[in-house]
Amino acid sequence: HIVQRHLSEIEESYRRMMNPACQEVDANPSKEEVLKTVLQLIKKHLQNNTFIDPT
Repeated sequence: HIVQRHLSEIEESYRRMMNPACQEVDANPSKEEVLKTVLQLIKKHLQNNTFIDPT
C-alpha cells in the first residue's frame, strides 16, 4: 500500500506540473478584461479536469 500511495502522489505531482492549479493573470487591463480572462481560465480548467482513479 505504501508503494501504491507513493506512486499516486507522484502521478498527482506530475499532473499538477502539467496543469497547475495556480496561474498568473495580468492585472493591467480593465477590471472587466481581467475578470473575463479569469473566467475563461476557470472554464478551461473545469473542461480539462479529469479524475484519475488511483486504484
